[in-house]
Amino acid sequence: MQPEDIVRSGPNQYICKQGIVKELPVFVKEWEHPVVVTGIKSYEAFQTYAAIPSEWGVIQHKGYSSPEAIREIAEQAASADLIIGIGGGTVLDTAKAVADRLDIEVITVPTIPGTCAASTPLSVIYDQEGNFIRA
Repeated sequence: MQPEDIVRSGPNQYICKQGIVKELPVFVKEWEHPVVVTGIKSYEAFQTYAAIPSEWGVIQHKGYSSPEAIREIAEQAASADLIIGIGGGTVLDTAKAVADRLDIEVITVPTIPGTCAASTPLSVIYDQEGNFIRA
């Protein structure tokens, strides 16, 4: 197999631009019920740069990207038509898995520079104790 034979699926659009988070409402305007999945610290960090509109739902996640957490958040976000993940790798993997479970679109907003979760289509899944299950 040659490198040109390999297809690497990724985000439909990846924007890396200073201040882009302030433009998030523009990218979300076609959806009626966006829900943000974020962590405690990542939510605080994001709020220092841009505000989340009050009509968007916000679910703060603490813990691992586990099947239990994904199921619980998907139940809380059942009326969402878009999931917006704001955070580090675990939060973004959780947000992608929730969107997949609900069969809706996802937008990922990394709050740390050292994560590939915003640019990969898979989610790394752990058990409740943090042991790797699958990707």
